Amino acid sequence: MLLASALLSACGSQSASPSSTPATVTFTQYEAAVLDAVRCIRSAGLIVDGPTLDKRGIYYDFSVDLGGDAQFQANQAKLNRCVDERLRAVRDAWSLQNAPSEAEVQSARDLLGACLRAAGVDVPEHPTSQELTAARQAYPAEFGPCSASVSDETGLKGFGG
Repeated sequence: MLLASALLSACGSQSASPSSTPATVTFTQYEAAVLDAVRCIRSAGLIVDGPTLDKRGIYYDFSVDLGGDAQFQANQAKLNRCVDERLRAVRDAWSLQNAPSEAEVQSARDLLGACLRAAGVDVPEHPTSQELTAARQAYPAEFGPCSASVSDETGLKGFGG
């Protein structure tokens, strides 16, 4: 059984296209598009877990059971169709509007660096993205749990620097 997970940073209309996506997206529009996409996915016969709002209260997340190998491609196509037709364009606009600030990103990098140092990895107090990428490659066993911890603490899903 394979699962697809989607961080749903989108909003919009029933059938949003780039030309119909407003320049500014409200949370209400975003939420409506997420719920519409989830309805579409469920109507296509797929099992959806969620949506749930992230810790920051900005993005919705859900996972979709894509079935076994025999159904995977067909189910992936169903999922993509619903997301493309109902969510993707507004997700991009919502993501741009709600991207974390450089200060928020650096704060998360600092937390990740502190966790890595506590795990015995030599990284600076204020690590750069490049330094954290090098640490991820050199110390994957230490990096994974630290990344998960920082993601949980900050609400920046999958944060890696």
